[in-house]
Amino acid sequence: MKKRFICSIVSVAMAAVLLSGCADVNGSSDDEAKESTSLFEKNEDSKEKSADALNTGEQSVNTEFKVIKHSVSCKVDGKELATGTYPTIVLPDEYLDKYPKLALSIDDFNEHYSKSTLETVSEYASWAKMDTFNENVTYTSENEATIVRADDKLFTLMMNCYDFSGGVHPNHWTTVMNVIPETGEEPRLDQVLDDYSNLSEAIRVKLEEEYPGISEEIDTYYYNDGTGDPDVFKNKLKEDTYTWTIDGNGLTLHFSPYDIASYAAGDMVAVLPTSEYPNLIKKEYQMDATQDMSSLVVNEEAEVIEVEPAEDDGIAEAGGEMEEESSHDFDYDYVVISNPTWKKYVSEKAKPAASKHVSLKLKTEDKSDWLDTEVWANKNGFTVASLNHGDENYYYEGANPYEFDYMYNELMIYNASKDKVLYDLGFHVLCNGPDDEENKESTSTEYLNWAQIVDDTLYVGIKHAGYASENSWSNYVAAIDLETKELLWRSEPLANNSDKFVIVDDTIICGYGFTAEPDYIYLLDRYTGDRVDKIKVNSAPYQFEVVGDTLYVATYNTAYEFEIVR
Repeated sequence: MKKRFICSIVSVAMAAVLLSGCADVNGSSDDEAKESTSLFEKNEDSKEKSADALNTGEQSVNTEFKVIKHSVSCKVDGKELATGTYPTIVLPDEYLDKYPKLALSIDDFNEHYSKSTLETVSEYASWAKMDTFNENVTYTSENEATIVRADDKLFTLMMNCYDFSGGVHPNHWTTVMNVIPETGEEPRLDQVLDDYSNLSEAIRVKLEEEYPGISEEIDTYYYNDGTGDPDVFKNKLKEDTYTWTIDGNGLTLHFSPYDIASYAAGDMVAVLPTSEYPNLIKKEYQMDATQDMSSLVVNEEAEVIEVEPAEDDGIAEAGGEMEEESSHDFDYDYVVISNPTWKKYVSEKAKPAASKHVSLKLKTEDKSDWLDTEVWANKNGFTVASLNHGDENYYYEGANPYEFDYMYNELMIYNASKDKVLYDLGFHVLCNGPDDEENKESTSTEYLNWAQIVDDTLYVGIKHAGYASENSWSNYVAAIDLETKELLWRSEPLANNSDKFVIVDDTIICGYGFTAEPDYIYLLDRYTGDRVDKIKVNSAPYQFEVVGDTLYVATYNTAYEFEIVR
């Protein structure tokens, strides 16, 4: 039994380094400022002494802060299959002695990036050898470091990473590590802020100014499993997942693709100036002016390092058909669901369409600026929808996530008591290809977001987190015959990206919407996936619930109630 999957290595581990005494931090004492100045004078003297040491043959003293770029290459028969880069940080000798904890962090940082990049390039090359989808493309893992701030209060190191290991597009992201020089501790963002009660609102204002219309996409994209804060920005502060820097301008927040919005949204930056938010940052971490790091840091390049491809350990073909011997060793089979075509599909084994379907009659419409789904659910006695859920007969659990931990490409179905696995189904081919008709892969990562069994048929929602222009054959409902494990039908695309659809008699009620795209509720035939009806709504549908003859619908900004007419 074989199991296919896409594997992606994303190295986000960071460490920090120090250049002390570069600038007076707002709130520091005069004595501290004088000490910082004296350190600079000592540094200049050290440079002169270093030159004298070279002239006399004595051992040189390192007086410079260096960022050394190492390039890595892996070739087979003269063809370069994979490349990469990683940094090495070198501290001036006087700082190694003054801040030993920081020196240890630098050693760990250097060791991590050296080891992980060498291993990644080697592994990527082994994948590239078997990649039939990207035959003339070089895999890469690039990691570049930039020092953003270096003073007595805070040292900030930014990493810009770019990674391609097959698939339809590369991944790129920014990470930052901030370190308190004296203690070597990495403060949480809320530990360096003073009054952050309006932080979420301030971020939304700045992002909307810079990227008009982005707020709706951010809230639509945000996945809350019910345990986090319904506000994505409050939740990020709570979970300490912000990528942030503080300089002479104020607080800058960096958002990489997939952080708060889709890949198509790209990198986003929100700058909260100290002049507009004077009480946001604690005084001791504020700066009078942004430092000119180009005059303080020396950048160098080392010789290219050659590595060999990793030995085949069962993992194969990134971006093409990757295979691995299944890790499952249980008394049930793992079955991969095939992908006949990316187009709307109805199998010959599918039953004829139903002769009668339900319709919907609007009862109430409560519109606001933004509907808190958790509040809506609690008010009406529901739970916030999640793929991992149970009903009277089954428990559904996602597995094998791609890119992010909620992008499931495998579904395990248990009995209601969750003590026995009934089905283990792989959806990576149906979600991301290639299909049988054209041997094409998805142009963005698709994943399962809802599942429900009725009779002997499994119905699933498959979506991608982005615009329709990124992937026009996505966001649909599919039906699987649980006896044969074959696809019965796939609905037309852009029919469903809601977190939960419902099935009423022979009708599936689902919905699709996204920023600057049409927002509709769709009614589909349960046996063919054909569209029966559509209803325009104010914004993207999030969740559907049925109580008696009433359909409850939560959208981005409106709570609806419909009468179900049978």
